[in-house]
Amino acid sequence: MKVFEYKIVQILIAVLIPLVGAALFNIGAQRNMFPWYDTLKRPSWTPPNWLFGPMWTFLYLSMGYASFRVWDKGMRFSGPAKWPLIIYIIHLFINWTWSQVFFGFHLIGGAAIHIVILLLFVITTAIAFARVDLIAGILFIPYIIWGSYATTVAIGFWVLN
Repeated sequence: MKVFEYKIVQILIAVLIPLVGAALFNIGAQRNMFPWYDTLKRPSWTPPNWLFGPMWTFLYLSMGYASFRVWDKGMRFSGPAKWPLIIYIIHLFINWTWSQVFFGFHLIGGAAIHIVILLLFVITTAIAFARVDLIAGILFIPYIIWGSYATTVAIGFWVLN
């Protein structure tokens, strides 16, 4: 396989990991989401339901591509990429499990605490990625913004419910 084709395969794998992981972890949460979610009091700044799919798709593609850049520049899973990629993997697990805590188990307070921890890992991942590849760190900025906003929404749900 030519080098260019090999890089394309690596990029595809990197962007599919967060997308597929989220889809697999959300299967169980989706079953318990309705009608429970519709009965909750929502903060006035809660985004419309239709926004979540496109937003998370964009964010997963961005973080996946950022992880590829770190992987590629950091000599794979050794050298300077080792710890940023470990932090990223931990972050993915925290990200994927949030839906289970909130929608699956209906633990609103637990989900609020969970998302604060997630946001800290998103920021930590962005900083660690930026130290290996500045563009990879920059690719996390929309995620930090969305994560900060989502954190206020989750805390709002906790306060109201």
